[in-house]
Amino acid sequence: MGTGAAAIVPGSPAPARLSAAGPVAVATGVAVGGAGVSGPSAATPVATAIRPPACQRVLATACLVVVTQADAGRTLRLRVGSRIRLVLQGSAGFGWGAAHSSNPRVLRPTPDPLMTPIPIGWIRTDFAVVRGGRATVTAVQAPACAADHPPCLAPDRLFSLMVVAIR
Repeated sequence: MGTGAAAIVPGSPAPARLSAAGPVAVATGVAVGGAGVSGPSAATPVATAIRPPACQRVLATACLVVVTQADAGRTLRLRVGSRIRLVLQGSAGFGWGAAHSSNPRVLRPTPDPLMTPIPIGWIRTDFAVVRGGRATVTAVQAPACAADHPPCLAPDRLFSLMVVAIR
């Protein structure tokens, strides 16, 4: 990784740390007991190691980070000049809508010059980090039956990723 080009900071109080295998973030959560377990002993705090998305170097100070559903809810710190490739898998019956940046002055969508084909229901969107600041990338996955009359009651899914751009 080197020179702090990219780091993942999960939404937990546990700090990110480096290991011999590379950067590792530690997230904390709660494990819930099996059926019939209740009360204060039913939930036990656990720690889980999470491998952040890999930074593929494109310049000495910039990188390309490929982000998937596994990165939902995380915070990604990138230097200006870096790129994000968001790839979300869906299906014909439960597809993803377009991904959006909350702040295009910081995180700008960029076209795919090769117009790479992707399976039905998937999305692939590239973003360029163009200046310092914060932006949130969001996409919604909705069932195809939501457009039926009457619509089905299957819930939509939201993908969200916070990006902190540094100079």
